[in-house]
Amino acid sequence: MFSGSRERVRLLLRVSRRYYLDGADQWTIGSEVGYSRATISRLLTEARERGIIRFSISHPLEQTLELEARLKQRFGLAAAVVACGASGPSAVGPLAARAVAERLASHTLVSLAHGAAVAAVVEAMPRLEQRSCCVTPMTGAVFHVERPGADSSALCRALADRIAGVHRSFSVPMVLPDAPSALRARGDPEVVAALELAARADLALVGVGSMHRLANAPYLLQNHVKTGIDEEARRGGAVARLLGHYLDARGRLVPTSLHPRLVGLDPARLAGIGATIVVAWGEAKAPALHAALRSGLLSSIVTDEPTARAILATRMAPLA
Repeated sequence: MFSGSRERVRLLLRVSRRYYLDGADQWTIGSEVGYSRATISRLLTEARERGIIRFSISHPLEQTLELEARLKQRFGLAAAVVACGASGPSAVGPLAARAVAERLASHTLVSLAHGAAVAAVVEAMPRLEQRSCCVTPMTGAVFHVERPGADSSALCRALADRIAGVHRSFSVPMVLPDAPSALRARGDPEVVAALELAARADLALVGVGSMHRLANAPYLLQNHVKTGIDEEARRGGAVARLLGHYLDARGRLVPTSLHPRLVGLDPARLAGIGATIVVAWGEAKAPALHAALRSGLLSSIVTDEPTARAILATRMAPLA
């Protein structure tokens, strides 16, 4: 029997299919074709060498897992979760909700920022029984016509309802007319208690605002900020908003006339929270997310594939 004959190929195919597709052992195959187990082993080796047997190890998640690893390495993150093959809030919201649910345990303290991204996560949260968990806001109230429930206190109530936990809230707006009013509000015992809880959270959930006009979500503070604040921030190099504050491409705070009027957690205190997850989608937000991740204030990200690729493609501004 010649190695190149059709019969030889037919034998190699039969033995290979029985072994790799049917799961038959070499003794069984040998008894079927009239050869010893050692001969079957040699036939399988020949089939591999001739390319009759070709192994392929792959999974749809492979490229996604690579993106997650690159994000973690680039920004020193504890975790990165990327939606596989899908994009937008319908993909990212439920994925982030699962990440939050996995981290909830007895007496977990959760703090929430405002925004459409955080709202998408809360809306996707499964019903749980975590009665000892507490949810507290990071910022004051933000009214928005399109998303009236997207301010942090409303989201805290909604999340607490989902997990059967308790929540804290305060009724002070996030942006006040002037700095003295904001200073008085920040000294209110109810506000102090809520924000101190937020700073000591085990888990925090935030979104990032973009300065890009094509960013997918409307800026929730737009009805509270007079025209010109964004331009003032842009002149200072701002590319992102985090908890109402502006960040430049290096992740550094850009002072503006808005900051003294804000009521909420200082972004610098995010670094002291156990796990701070940023949730976002949309390639237009890539520069803002790149800056926020570079700040060192966030430990994890949940996003989609197009956004993850855009973040990784963003050029790194020098630190000096």
